[in-house]
Amino acid sequence: MPKVTVLLPTYNSSEFIQSTIESIMNQTFQDFELLIMDDGSTDNTSDIIKLYTDPRIRYVLCSHDYIATLNKGLELATGKYIARIDADDLMVPERLQVQYDFMEQHGDIIACGAFMESFGKNRNIMPAETEYHSIVITMILGNTLYNPTGFFRMEDIKKNKIRYNKNFAHAEDYKFWTDLAKIGKLANISEILVKYRIHDNQVSFVNQSRMAATSRVVQYEMVEYFLSLIDDENEISGIIKNDFIPSFDQLNNYALFSAELYFKLMHELISALYYKEIISLR
Repeated sequence: MPKVTVLLPTYNSSEFIQSTIESIMNQTFQDFELLIMDDGSTDNTSDIIKLYTDPRIRYVLCSHDYIATLNKGLELATGKYIARIDADDLMVPERLQVQYDFMEQHGDIIACGAFMESFGKNRNIMPAETEYHSIVITMILGNTLYNPTGFFRMEDIKKNKIRYNKNFAHAEDYKFWTDLAKIGKLANISEILVKYRIHDNQVSFVNQSRMAATSRVVQYEMVEYFLSLIDDENEISGIIKNDFIPSFDQLNNYALFSAELYFKLMHELISALYYKEIISLR
């Protein structure tokens, strides 16, 4: 069995898939399988993939159902760890080695991400939260673990029956990482391990409005999760739960402030409760 399964979903990505595969096959860490899950491509993506004869590459053609394709990939993966990557992005040569070593040295971490660098239409360093409490609490505002850098333990996924949720299309990754945050610790490595391609046909651009609407559901879920962690023995917990939160939610229902402002305020509240030790994280 390989140490790492690289899970690469793809759909009509003939323009970029070869460079992505090359970046994976040229890793300094070589004990991996590359599981390419084709979500029913209609272009020549499959022809490009089939040019590769390395036995570590497994190509699986699926019907066009992206979330089902991802979950099938989880079922077929045989590695101790799974490394995610998208079909238009690139791994830096040391990516798998760095994350494998990190996870082997930190048995309390269920998943880790890393920094990215964008390229294509623009070029920027994309840092990420590195303090555990910030990674998790800031999930109220958005995803704090870049999906193309995701690296997680397969044992924990199977034991807790974590899967990509079909009810969160276009934000399934965000939902996946928040589900992991509820069962174990997350980390981000402060190194650029993935080159993130910016182009006009990105799913995040094409489906931006639907992604925002679904992400909002995840944000509300995270608020509820953190509120459930309030220490009932603390002297101000009753005020927060019985007075402040109901009043705050009522104002939100009257649309007196935007959803963005609501989540910013809840982020500030949850952060303050954490620092006051009224909320405990792992």
